[in-house]
Formats: sequence, C-alpha cells, structure tokens
Amino acid sequence: MLIRFEIINVFIFLKLFYKIDLFIDLSYKNKKALLNK
Repeated sequence: MLIRFEIINVFIFLKLFYKIDLFIDLSYKNKKALLNK
C-alpha cells in the first residue's frame, strides 16, 4: 500500500516537473524570438 502510494507520488511529481519544463522551454523560445526581431 505504501509503496504504491509513493510510486503515484513520483508519477505526479514527474508530470508537474515535465509541465514546468515545457513552460520554461516555451518562454525561453519566445524570449529568443523577441530578441531576434
């Protein structure tokens, strides 16, 4: 039971981290595009 709960927590953390990473990547690309204009 505890092990399963920890695995679920890890999956949730990875999903959140992946979303944050995508958001940072998108904002970085937008900044580069603005600088190139």
